[in-house]
Amino acid sequence: MNKKTESNKQIAPNLQKLPFTGYYKTLPNPRTESNPRTLLLSIIASVTGKSIHSVRKWALGTAAPSPMEKSAIATILKSDVETLFPEA
Repeated sequence: MNKKTESNKQIAPNLQKLPFTGYYKTLPNPRTESNPRTLLLSIIASVTGKSIHSVRKWALGTAAPSPMEKSAIATILKSDVETLFPEA
């Protein structure tokens, strides 16, 4: 596992086994620079090489990531693809 796909200590693992859209909705949404949602989107965008806009669409369920991107998200959240993306 390379540095980009290693789990970030600032991101809470998906211990509740929620789908990615559900996990995203549970994150607080404070209006600060260290917004957990923005941090999560930034990390996933950095790892997958996609824009924050694309990653936000995945988190809101309006678009789906590729299998490789799903795997990277599962690694970051210390979960599995089947849990995060049950429709796949």
